[in-house]
Amino acid sequence: MKRVKTGFWILGLGFWMLGLDGFAQADEAQVLLDNVARNFDKLDHFQVTALIKVDVDFIRIKDREVRISYKKPDVFTIESDGLALLPKNGMQMEYLNLIGKGYTSIISGQEDVEGVRTTIVKVIPEAELEDIVLAQMWIDPVASRIVRMKTYTKTSGSYVIDFKFRDHPFNLPEQTIVTFDVSAMTIPAKMLSEFAAQGEKVKETPSAAKVIVQYTNYRVNQ
Repeated sequence: MKRVKTGFWILGLGFWMLGLDGFAQADEAQVLLDNVARNFDKLDHFQVTALIKVDVDFIRIKDREVRISYKKPDVFTIESDGLALLPKNGMQMEYLNLIGKGYTSIISGQEDVEGVRTTIVKVIPEAELEDIVLAQMWIDPVASRIVRMKTYTKTSGSYVIDFKFRDHPFNLPEQTIVTFDVSAMTIPAKMLSEFAAQGEKVKETPSAAKVIVQYTNYRVNQ
């Protein structure tokens, strides 16, 4: 009987230690995300010019310049002259909204991204109505910024954003590269009518595409 009791005690201790490890990872994840969010505490609104280059196999699209406006907490406006084929996801700096709302987070490992040692944090939004169901963030713990994010959505599949930075007081990116699957993307009806044959191809065969966004002329809180 003593051996049985000892076995249960060891088993219980093991579960308790696993629980502590899970709490520790959650706490570490929360600290990293809090540090990232702290960059935006004083960010009320901004305007920026963005040059957008779309790289899609089956459609040749001209580079497009747009004007992006953001107002706290989650209002984004994109103004463009003429028709532009742009993915809805990845263009609105979703991380600003995601880390400002309720979520559950946990450390998922470490990985080098372009020479930067990052900590991978998985974030699950608590709001049931959010299109985003899971985000995986590669965070630079030294600079307290996200250098890569893979986002899983209910309606548009998944996409990856790589962030490039220069010195900026709010850690806003100089460039983002959005990689996504065209077959999961909603293409405007007018565009489909112009590219009917290619539209069939989009539905049948997944095709990776990239959107490169170069940001210039930030005007923050002005």
